[in-house]
Amino acid sequence: MRTIVKAFSSACVGAAGVLVAGCGVVPGAAGAESTDDVENAAQALSTEGQVCITVQRGAGPASVADAVLWQIAPSWNDGANVTLSTGTSAAGGLRRSLLRFDLSTVPSNARVVSASLSLSQTYKTVDSAVRVHRVTSAWEESTVTWASFGAAFDPAAAASFVSGGGSGFRSSEITELAQAWVSGGAENHGVLIEEDPVQRTDFRSSEKAHVEDRPKLDLCYVIPDDGGAGSRVVVTSPAAGSESSYRRSVIRWEPIAGASSYHLEIDDDPSFRSPEIDALVTGTSFALDGRELALNGERSWPAYVRINGTRWNEGTFAPATLSNTGGEDALAVAPDGTVHLAIRGASGILHVSSEDWSRRTVISSPETFNPWTVDLEADPITGDVHAAWREQSWDFGHEFFYSGTLSGWQPVRIPDAYALHDIGWQGPSIAAYGGVVDIYHPSGSGLERFRTQDGHGFARSMPWSTRTTMATEAVLAPDGRTVLVAGFQDYRYDPFYGGSYAFSFGVFDEASGWEQPLATGPGVFPSVAVGPDHVIHVIVSDETSGETRYSSSLRGFARWTATPLGSPNQDTRTMAVDAAGRVYVIGQSVTYEARLFWSDDIGETWSSRELPGSALPSDIEIGRDGVVHLLWSSGRGATYANSLGAFMASDLAPEIALGAPAYTDTEVSVMVEVGDPDEDELTGEATVGFYPQATTTVTNDAAFDVLGLSVHYYGGQLHNPEMALELRTAGSDRWSEFLYLDPSQFSLPLLVEVRDRQQGTLSSFRIEAWDGYYADLQVRVFEEAARVTWTGQPTLSLPLAGVPSDVPAVLRLIATDGTNMSFREQILELTGQPTLLVAPRAPAAGE
Repeated sequence: MRTIVKAFSSACVGAAGVLVAGCGVVPGAAGAESTDDVENAAQALSTEGQVCITVQRGAGPASVADAVLWQIAPSWNDGANVTLSTGTSAAGGLRRSLLRFDLSTVPSNARVVSASLSLSQTYKTVDSAVRVHRVTSAWEESTVTWASFGAAFDPAAAASFVSGGGSGFRSSEITELAQAWVSGGAENHGVLIEEDPVQRTDFRSSEKAHVEDRPKLDLCYVIPDDGGAGSRVVVTSPAAGSESSYRRSVIRWEPIAGASSYHLEIDDDPSFRSPEIDALVTGTSFALDGRELALNGERSWPAYVRINGTRWNEGTFAPATLSNTGGEDALAVAPDGTVHLAIRGASGILHVSSEDWSRRTVISSPETFNPWTVDLEADPITGDVHAAWREQSWDFGHEFFYSGTLSGWQPVRIPDAYALHDIGWQGPSIAAYGGVVDIYHPSGSGLERFRTQDGHGFARSMPWSTRTTMATEAVLAPDGRTVLVAGFQDYRYDPFYGGSYAFSFGVFDEASGWEQPLATGPGVFPSVAVGPDHVIHVIVSDETSGETRYSSSLRGFARWTATPLGSPNQDTRTMAVDAAGRVYVIGQSVTYEARLFWSDDIGETWSSRELPGSALPSDIEIGRDGVVHLLWSSGRGATYANSLGAFMASDLAPEIALGAPAYTDTEVSVMVEVGDPDEDELTGEATVGFYPQATTTVTNDAAFDVLGLSVHYYGGQLHNPEMALELRTAGSDRWSEFLYLDPSQFSLPLLVEVRDRQQGTLSSFRIEAWDGYYADLQVRVFEEAARVTWTGQPTLSLPLAGVPSDVPAVLRLIATDGTNMSFREQILELTGQPTLLVAPRAPAAGE
């Protein structure tokens, strides 16, 4: 589900292809054109009034920049050469070239008719394909180098052309890319040209003496008379980040002078690849319809909006939760902007992506159980996505697994990694670049690395083998080298306390080798990030105080300053740095709620915002477009958000209110209010029963029956061995096959709801007493006496004869809209009444 709005005037296309005012029609009216016809007409390009320009150094006021990048001389700037090069030569090493054309004189509302990049090739006899890529970061002709530029380009080619056949101009059509530069859909950082490392192709640069031989961009455009189609539409409701009914919400926007219709798109994919709403709208509002907004099986998900081709971006984080998931999760953003998640579910580790949020693929092995500490990374060059994690086998050893693009998302057991659990509960960390995947893991002997290029064969090595390593995190620098931080554990003997361990960390940079770390110091749970400027940022927690400190390579790791963070979660990446140098950290505050922190002055001061759900932090990534992506585990499940700005289109749960019971000698009556914010039709059931007077004692590693199935209890964990039951605590909207009891998170008595996944029936039990993990549970399981189903509104009668006289009766009312279920209980103090009446509350006067 995604949202875009473009404004069109009352116009149609005349015989000559010219937009003619005054002949618009209302979509859907008699004789109206189809939506596609209207859109095509509105976006048709006029050939009259067309403006054509040539952007070439020396041929006009617009500037052109170009430079060559040399792999064999990564620190050399070659911006003054008279030749641009691609490919390789006998001397070895790749060459790539950059070009940037100034388009600031083209109006931002212009529609680009054509744009052709032309390069004058020197003599060459053998043909080769040269590819053109969009550059994603700023660069300067006089300073850019292979090392400073790194991989700051879109790996997907925007265009290509064939070189060879002697000499002369070679041209490539880049109209779509030029339109994005002009309209602001993409920053104009120019293009990169490259080819396979087989041979070399040379082109004349902007430093060539003859102007006519220099690179040029020929561009033609028109300024459409579109009644304001180039104007930015401002959405007034729903508010960014707000939660709204997916049926009843109304999107409203400010009108544009002269516009009679708007092109509206809504999608849950930030890239707007297949909008769920794609319509022309007259007026300035659109009511959502739940039949069109499929929420992919989730309770809610962000609804993204674009207006006039410009994304509605309020910089908010609208969090969406994938139900029945969450733990130590990870995310990655591919070069094309696709978001990938690796999350823990009841059936193992699941892969989910923004290509189809509703599809969950189990990638962990069915031969093991309890997968955990997963890492997920995308190769910035190939776009391949890779996951690695640990799993516990049935003999309580630990296996090491890979899954990803290379294996078709099938789990692959990594050989020689079985005994890596000797250093504690630590997970793997991935660095992938140019088709080479390195999976790092700490061990008792040092730092282990498992390298693969096909996702099946793994070469094991030990880059560093001096000390026992603990938590390890590897990240990529912009030039593709690996920067890694590792925790150390050293045994020490104190004559007073006896044996103990000391914890410290080290920062390693692949460019300087693995023999010695760049910096070391005391602390635990280090985390690392590398900015676009190659500055290395590190946070680490003090072993004694728990304070988390920050430093960077700009400080030489000599000065450390305090942060407002608690201990970071080391098992996934927790830091990221954007193009402006802002440092982001997703972590826990000192009061343990999950928060997003950021610093605009390299760690001197910090700002933060709470993440809804308040639970363990998980992962943070910044895409090539500067969008910040977050993933953390809330009480409801794995929760994802980004900085694009969206409102929450939510399938809201039914609402139930139970009035106080009224008693007579012959009956008990309860007035109820049942409604659905989405106006879905409701069904449900009313049940009357009781909780027995005597409690049932459940010892550790024993079971008790609910709904005719067993609930097994072991060490604070409750589950049905056949996985036929789901459980949740009352008031939670998250069902799970496993319920973990945490004494710090609830008070007794605790009401636990139980649902049969196949039958859809519901029951409950109360935990009356529990002294902690492995202690006996004292429970009362609900016993049903009578049940009646209802549709629409509950008007029903239930017999009370099955309720013993020595316990209170319990009325349980359930309402469901087909996706969400609400549940309420009411205690009834009976004095021999035979009947319970349930009826909707009559509206009060004036309602």
